[in-house]
Amino acid sequence: MPRAKNYSIVVDVGTTTVFAQILNLNECVVQACPGGQCDGTTLFALAEASDYNAQISYGEDVITRIVYSQRPGGLKKLQEVVVGTINGIIRELLDMSRIDRSLISHLVIAGNTTMTQLLLGLDPKFVRENPTFHGQLHSSRPGRPSGYRHR
Repeated sequence: MPRAKNYSIVVDVGTTTVFAQILNLNECVVQACPGGQCDGTTLFALAEASDYNAQISYGEDVITRIVYSQRPGGLKKLQEVVVGTINGIIRELLDMSRIDRSLISHLVIAGNTTMTQLLLGLDPKFVRENPTFHGQLHSSRPGRPSGYRHR
């Protein structure tokens, strides 16, 4: 049986900005506050909010952040600050929309490979390194690879 009220928070973690919305899953419609104002009197007045990604203090681009992540404690710091940004935006969304956090059933987060790895605390160093393929594809028919053989 579907819940009477069922909401999701969706987050886009960008290199510069983190953007989020609350979606009404029962109506399956992206909803936003008209003119940025949520007064709680209309059905569609949920919320959207954004803030600068606090990782920007540690590098303005992904390569600089990858380099910073290789310092002792760097990866943990980058993860902490982006989680702090996301949590702040979620608090703002809940305040604006007046939705009780117990009604949020899903949190969906998207971002590019580096932003996702930093959020999850995964080492992104291989994103900036030159990929190397140590093998050959061989085929019984020219132009059509059929198998892999290590050199």
